[in-house]
Amino acid sequence: GDKTPRLTACVGRSRFVTLVQPTAADALTRGVTLDGGTCDGGTCDGGSRQLNLADILVFAATAPPSPPLPAPPPPQLMVAVGPDGVSLDSALALLLARTDSLPVRIALGVGAHNLSGPIRMDANVLMSSVHIVSTEGSVLQLAEGAGDQLLLEVHEGAPPVHVDGVTLAGPIAAYGGKLDFTGVAWSSGVPNSDSISSDGRRLSSASSKPALLVSGGEVVVRNSVIQGHTTGVVVSGGEVVVHSSVIQSHTAGAVVVSGGSLLLSNSALKRNSAEEGGALRVSAGAVVTEGCSFRENAATRG
Repeated sequence: GDKTPRLTACVGRSRFVTLVQPTAADALTRGVTLDGGTCDGGTCDGGSRQLNLADILVFAATAPPSPPLPAPPPPQLMVAVGPDGVSLDSALALLLARTDSLPVRIALGVGAHNLSGPIRMDANVLMSSVHIVSTEGSVLQLAEGAGDQLLLEVHEGAPPVHVDGVTLAGPIAAYGGKLDFTGVAWSSGVPNSDSISSDGRRLSSASSKPALLVSGGEVVVRNSVIQGHTTGVVVSGGEVVVHSSVIQSHTAGAVVVSGGSLLLSNSALKRNSAEEGGALRVSAGAVVTEGCSFRENAATRG
């Protein structure tokens, strides 16, 4: 039969209450026996003890409480950058000076957004996370005269940085921390008609720096296009994952690994060239490829 623990409490001559699955702790507290006894005509059997109505109400009130509701998400600071908002330099200056730890979302409007110098994320940045998102057609670039510098550098101790849907007209470096790219197109300068990415973004000619340089931290690239630099991805440390992306048209190799680890999955490396390893050159570190295609790559020395 049913083995579910019950507590039967008799009240007066004909009233009785059966509590299903009382806890052992409750039983000890109230001094009662947990069993399957029943009440009939005011007589208890099976070892149940007779309780008064107050005891029953107290016993019932000790049932486990419902689990608490999940905490609401933390507040987020939103900043609009573009013709109807502040400039990117001004927004970054204000955000980097903040002393709270709110997550920050920077929404880039349509068009080019000029930086006077690299964006530097390190342990001095107190924001809990930084999310840079794009309206279709947003380009992040260094201002004219800034030279061939990094566009963004992330150091150990920095908050996690997420970049979504932006055309990056300059190189990125990760020395530590966590950096995540989704739907990003790399170029090396102001977009023009020299080349066109697979998703229609116009990109410019090669840069002297790799599009993505990683010497530490964790970097993930998803659904992105990397082209227009001398080298696509250079890994000398840290952990890098490139998923469902295209690395193409580089003149010093698509991917160069000399340390750390790299996972390439469901990605295409095509039309890259170099003296050695047009698509992939590995001198140290760990590299895993899964479901990738290698097409029209060339190396003059194998």
